Amino acid sequence: MVQTVHRRRWKRTRPDASLLINRAASKSNFPSIMKATTKTQILRLAVNVLVLSAMSASAAIRYVNVNSASPTPPYTNWTTAATTIQDAVDEAVAGDQILVTNGVYQTGGRVVFGAMTNRVAMNKPVAVQSVNGAAVTVIRGFQVPGITNEDNAIRCVYLANGAALAGFTLTNGATRISGDINRERSGGGVWCESTNAVVSNCVLTGNSAVYGGGAANGTLNYCTLTASTASSGGGGAYRSTLKNCTLSSNSVLEAGGVCESTLNNCALTGNSALQRGGSANASTLNNCILTSCSTNGVEGITQESESSALSKLVLSSGTAELPD
Repeated sequence: MVQTVHRRRWKRTRPDASLLINRAASKSNFPSIMKATTKTQILRLAVNVLVLSAMSASAAIRYVNVNSASPTPPYTNWTTAATTIQDAVDEAVAGDQILVTNGVYQTGGRVVFGAMTNRVAMNKPVAVQSVNGAAVTVIRGFQVPGITNEDNAIRCVYLANGAALAGFTLTNGATRISGDINRERSGGGVWCESTNAVVSNCVLTGNSAVYGGGAANGTLNYCTLTASTASSGGGGAYRSTLKNCTLSSNSVLEAGGVCESTLNNCALTGNSALQRGGSANASTLNNCILTSCSTNGVEGITQESESSALSKLVLSSGTAELPD
């Protein structure tokens, strides 16, 4: 269904001094948005494993190894580990933890809604955690060659309320071009039922969708979203909450690298749009750094609703549009 958008005219002004902090101050005020080293990411993942194990002492731990020689349900040790993440999810019950070792997981698929296929459908509140981090653990969707988004495309991950995903690279995901605009055409890398679905320490790269090329509707912590596209809104993320994330080189037809989202302690670099906000549109940005983000090489930010807000923003190589 085509929606009519009533656009408001904004007067381009110099950003208010209270919204900008100089670069020197940013080094001390925003340490959390600096890209974590691989060592730090692995340590954080290890802590996550310990916490999840303590929280789910009575729940099962299931194992996944793409090269498992003897995959046998219920996959409760490495010897009988599943070869696909989906097999382990299907065996799991609410509260279970699933550990996944190194490999590229690019086979199989599951439809949850309509005709949209997901490489991994976490349709219950379980935690899926890589053992050694995103650099060596990949969930790969499917983009139709030469077209990208098409009804045969496969999204990387579907996340239900209460589900958690940590330590993966999500790549090559895409969505349908028909069907439900939210559930079937949004979130090429990951689609979440709500912000109660959490993605942590993941790299979302090279994904595509109509809305939210990288992610839609969820909470993302310490993630990198890069080189993803959307044909309508939010090349990096759409209707999501992002904390301590890095967004770079995401592109979109209109409505910014992120759209209708809340960002805290994030860095946005080189995102672009043909219209309405290369970096962010209709979003709230707190303690964020923007660099070289543009709309047709000019505008970095647009505010399209009164609920949009900017706070302690560092802006470099771009201009911000603020309301009168």
